[in-house]
Amino acid sequence: MSITQADLKERLHYDPETGEWTWLNILRGRMKAGDRAGRFKQGYNTIKVFGHEYQAGHLAHLYMTGRWPKELMDHINHNRADDRWINLREANYSENNFNRIGNNGSRGVRRQVNRWRVCVGSSYIGYYDSFEEACLVRDAEAIRQGGEFPVLNQDILNG
Repeated sequence: MSITQADLKERLHYDPETGEWTWLNILRGRMKAGDRAGRFKQGYNTIKVFGHEYQAGHLAHLYMTGRWPKELMDHINHNRADDRWINLREANYSENNFNRIGNNGSRGVRRQVNRWRVCVGSSYIGYYDSFEEACLVRDAEAIRQGGEFPVLNQDILNG
C-alpha cells in the first residue's frame, strides 16, 4: 500500500528544519502524540506507517511535495540520519553512486606500480604520475558525467 500525502500528514508531523518526525495521534497505546517517530536501521531513520516501513527521507519527499520520489533520496552530506529537507535531494541509482566515498579516502584513484590509475564508474580514464594530478583529472570527469552528485577528491582531501 502506498500512502498519500494527506494520510501521512494525518499521522505524522515532519519538521523540515530539523528533519525530526513526531506522531500526531495515539497509536494503540504505544505511542503518544508528540513522541518521536521512527527507528534507525542501517543508518537510516525508518518509520512504520499503516503496517509498512519507509525510509524517512522518502516520507519527507512525499510530505513536502505531495509525490513519492521516482527512485532514491540522496543525503547530500552523506549522513543517512540527517533528514533535514535542505540535505535531501532526489537521485537515480547512478547519481547516488557518484555520492559515495571510497574506502581508501579517495574516489576513482588507485596506486598501481609507480603510477596512479583513474576511473570514473566503469570508465577507465588513464594513468598519471602524481596523486594530485590523478585526483584533479578524476574530479573533472566525475563532474562531467555526474553533475552535482559526485563526491570530489578535492573535498575529501581538504577535509
